[in-house]
Amino acid sequence: MDPQASGTLPRSFPLRVLLTFGLMAVFVSEVRSSGVFELRLESFSNPTGSTQAGACCSSGRTETACSAPCKTFFRVCLKHYQAHVSPDPPCTFGSLETPVLGGNSFDIQDSDNFANPIRLPFSFTWPGTFSLIVEAWHELDATTTASTGSDQETRTLITRLATQRHLSVGEVWHEDTHIEGQQQLSYAYRVVCDEHNYGEGCSVYCRPRNDVFGHYTCNEEGEKVCREGWKSGEKEQEGQYCTEPICMAGCSDRHGYCETPGECRCRVGWQGKFCDECIRYPGCLHGTCHQPWQCNCDEGWGGLFCNQDLNYCTNHKPCKNGGTCRNSGQGSYTCSCPQGYTGTNCEIDVDNCTNKPCLNGGVCQDLVNNYTCTCPVGFFGKRCEIQAQDCHNNPCQNGGQCQQVAGLVVCSCAPGFTGSTCETPVNECESNPCMNGGQCVDEANGYSCVCQPGFTGPRCQVDIDDCKNNPCQHGGSCVDHVNSFTCRCVPGYIGTLCETNVDDCLLQPCANGGTCFDRINDYSCQCPAGFAGKDCTVNVDDCADKPCMNGGTCLDRVNGYVCRCPEGYGGHNCHRRDGVDVPSVEDTSSSPETSTPVITVGKDTEALAVNTPEESSVGAEIAIYAALGIVVPILMLAALGFVVYKKIKRDRRAQDSAETNNRIVNNLQPPTTISLKISNEECDSLKGKSLTLKTADIYEEEDESTFSEKQKDNRYSTSQSNSNTEKELRRDSFVEKLKPRPSNNVESTRQSVYVINADYELATEV
Repeated sequence: MDPQASGTLPRSFPLRVLLTFGLMAVFVSEVRSSGVFELRLESFSNPTGSTQAGACCSSGRTETACSAPCKTFFRVCLKHYQAHVSPDPPCTFGSLETPVLGGNSFDIQDSDNFANPIRLPFSFTWPGTFSLIVEAWHELDATTTASTGSDQETRTLITRLATQRHLSVGEVWHEDTHIEGQQQLSYAYRVVCDEHNYGEGCSVYCRPRNDVFGHYTCNEEGEKVCREGWKSGEKEQEGQYCTEPICMAGCSDRHGYCETPGECRCRVGWQGKFCDECIRYPGCLHGTCHQPWQCNCDEGWGGLFCNQDLNYCTNHKPCKNGGTCRNSGQGSYTCSCPQGYTGTNCEIDVDNCTNKPCLNGGVCQDLVNNYTCTCPVGFFGKRCEIQAQDCHNNPCQNGGQCQQVAGLVVCSCAPGFTGSTCETPVNECESNPCMNGGQCVDEANGYSCVCQPGFTGPRCQVDIDDCKNNPCQHGGSCVDHVNSFTCRCVPGYIGTLCETNVDDCLLQPCANGGTCFDRINDYSCQCPAGFAGKDCTVNVDDCADKPCMNGGTCLDRVNGYVCRCPEGYGGHNCHRRDGVDVPSVEDTSSSPETSTPVITVGKDTEALAVNTPEESSVGAEIAIYAALGIVVPILMLAALGFVVYKKIKRDRRAQDSAETNNRIVNNLQPPTTISLKISNEECDSLKGKSLTLKTADIYEEEDESTFSEKQKDNRYSTSQSNSNTEKELRRDSFVEKLKPRPSNNVESTRQSVYVINADYELATEV
């Protein structure tokens, strides 16, 4: 059966859960040393070969000295500063025991089985003080140990050095000599920082690197110094990691960036050597931009792509011969030609001599929208249609004065008329006096000009100043054109009238979830908690106020910080020790020259390790990891146990329900059944004896063999049914449900009659 279908868990499920979370509980922590205490044993002298108690190391003795030399080895114990130095463990800063190095007196050299100087590494901040115990011991041989009868007495103390000192980190060796009786030990010591550790207590860690995690070296104080071409990012503290390259000089800070020093890569929407040129809207022809993807049209241009010449007439003056140019939009125009000219640009002079207007052999000469006829002798008139006469015929028209010269009639025309007979009014518009496309209207002895939009004056020579009313908004500069103007907007505004403020938040400059507010040619960011700066790119240094007490190391987080406490301290700010708030060590400590915190250890007490506030936080990290490794599996086991418990409880409830239903059915149904054929008279007699007779077709086919003999003998017993009223009520209620529907044919109907007493229910078939 499928375990999932039955609602049960597979047997291997708990094992898989335990294995999974067991692997999750495995943590590996690497403890890194910060410095080394070095002890150099230089020489040892024990001329008599005796122990501290005055006895010989060997059993024999001469008059002046012991007969055999000692087998000398040393035990070194380094611990915290104690006013009264106890030689007993623990050696809180480290310990070491050498092999046998010599006899009574010898110089101590570096050898294959012994490294001199002795190095005792430590992984905490060097406190500047220490206690040192150096003991010289004689190693007893096997025969001597057997003679004493003790398996533990394997060594004898020769001499003991126990001292406490102040010591700063440095490369200089401090030499000293210990003298006790005739024994003498020369030694030297110093404390040096491990590679990549710096500072007075070797607590500053700095490892030069040049990879994706940083580009820096370390100075003598352990401070990070950025390599050439690198700097610390805005999110980093000063001098930390140096992960941001220095871009090319002149590269825009806002619109350019670099991944390696000296380059300048442009952000989306910007271009140019220094990424200070915005990219125009694609297809923009005669326009500029202040922000990416804009197309601000140059003067005289319009349209989405600034490709429509709005002032084609002014810029190109296509209409010739006094034709009037009108801009029709989208770079097109129309020319209204004066009389006598035609063509797209009024470049075609209409030939007025085509129809040969001159008569009587006159020669036609084409003029602008006119012609003149050179008449032969004896003829005159506009078309040489008049034959020469004398002045008595008044040939001069329009008030002209007639004169007869050499047999010819000469007319002196009044002002405004011309022609041989003064028949033609003078066309004042013939010289095109109207400027800037103005339409000339000839009048009697004069003319008038109908000016194009944007011009005025008698000859349309004055350009109307469309900038007179200062239409440009928000400080924009107005540039007048012919019957139009353009606005040069100040940075931050666009539009025909500089009416639209550029949305500087369009490019979403605010980082880390900051809210952008548009300003005039600028923006401001409302930064979420933990971030600051123009673009919310600066992580606020929550460690700036040094909140971690008692030597705790502060780790900056977003809108918070975490204190990595030294061993023995706890709390959010490392302000608790053993569950009690304590003042910061920085507030109570003093220099080594004035006073030094110590623990006095007497003969009856053991030396205790001092949990100095300068110790590394590695112990706290290990404790956290170990706690997680224990808590996580426990929680998973508890969850698994809860699931199994709920499953068992559900199965038990289902089993109880089934048993209850079976018990109810057994109580309701008769334990046995029997069918008897009796007469109707017997049925009537049974009714008279308070027996309840009901029909139940559902029991007609019950097997008589299932009844026991005892049930057959008691099937007619009725006396007990009258003695138990409660059972009769239950029985009557049960058999009432078994009543058959009335039937008209009694003989053809088979009925099952039940005879029920107090203990049994018997079925009698009629």
